[in-house]
Amino acid sequence: QGTPAYKTRDTESNDEGKWITFDHPEVVLAPKEDQKEYFTLHVPPNTQPGEYRAGIAMEKTKKDTKNANITIATRVILHSKITVSENPSPVPKAAAPVVSGSDAKNQWQIYYFWISLILFLGSFIALIWVTYNEKKASRAPATPAATPTTKRATPKRASPRRRKSATKTRVAKRKSTRRSHPKKS
Repeated sequence: QGTPAYKTRDTESNDEGKWITFDHPEVVLAPKEDQKEYFTLHVPPNTQPGEYRAGIAMEKTKKDTKNANITIATRVILHSKITVSENPSPVPKAAAPVVSGSDAKNQWQIYYFWISLILFLGSFIALIWVTYNEKKASRAPATPAATPTTKRATPKRASPRRRKSATKTRVAKRKSTRRSHPKKS
């Protein structure tokens, strides 16, 4: 039995998960609405140098309209690799790289979000397809066992061209046989 790699909202995160905080931990968006949300990374002063990993989870939950006991949750997690050096110093906001032609400061996060979303949708479509085929197979009537059948050999018919030449040959043979007989008196 495995354990979850990331904590859910109802459980408190530990270690590196506490380093990331949001001004608004929960944001509700209307359809086709977007909003920028910023987070703060605070590394405790007594942290040993090295690499640490944490994650930011975005979750959407929806109750099933037909069954109130079912909740569908979609979760996308952005993985963060945090490197702590010997002499950490604050990084000014102006030093953050900006991709030309885009106001996205963290292009890799957007990339991983879309890849994760595409993989999730692909898995979801595959699940629907498998379920559909299973239901289709269970509804299909049982097919009777195949009975062996014997084929009768049918004579091949000559093609029209062959038939003509065969007919000419027969007519020629008949004519030649008539001439060869002597006349009876």
